[in-house]
Amino acid sequence: GISSYSMVVHRSCFCGQPYVGPARVVVQNGTVVSVTFLPDRTHSVAVTAYRTVQGLFDTIRDGIDRAGSIEVTYDATRGFPTRIAIDWVKNAIDDEITYTITEFNGSP
Repeated sequence: GISSYSMVVHRSCFCGQPYVGPARVVVQNGTVVSVTFLPDRTHSVAVTAYRTVQGLFDTIRDGIDRAGSIEVTYDATRGFPTRIAIDWVKNAIDDEITYTITEFNGSP
């Protein structure tokens, strides 16, 4: 029920993706409006590189359907994912990705 919020998303992988590391993601009315790498708050990236909480749930569903393995941890109070670890192809190298979500700020 929260459509506007901010959160820090740390993407980590050895998969050649250009957008890794922690970034502050700002969502307004269900749409990502800004993404800024931390701690260098002056470096912004394409907003399409990061997802909303709903987008993270879509990633989880996709991982359940297609990945070799997936581990998810959720916030005990609000239910959003706080860590998503996906190994897309079991026994393959450099296809794993982990999202860690912290500093969620939003209210209904």
